[in-house]
Amino acid sequence: MTQTKLNERRKQELRPHITYDIDGDGVVGGKDLVIAKWFDSDGKGYLTNEEKEKALNAIKNGYEN
Repeated sequence: MTQTKLNERRKQELRPHITYDIDGDGVVGGKDLVIAKWFDSDGKGYLTNEEKEKALNAIKNGYEN
């Protein structure tokens, strides 16, 4: 493996999974990342449908504040 490919792989590993996009704008922003990590119960790096639903319900009920 070349150094370039190794660097690309490392960079991709640091990017959060798209399921962390809580607000649905196509980008995982800082607020999305913090909230999603809180609801990622087992720390697997992505949200299941159930976890995402819990996060969305929490936001609707004022979790952000």
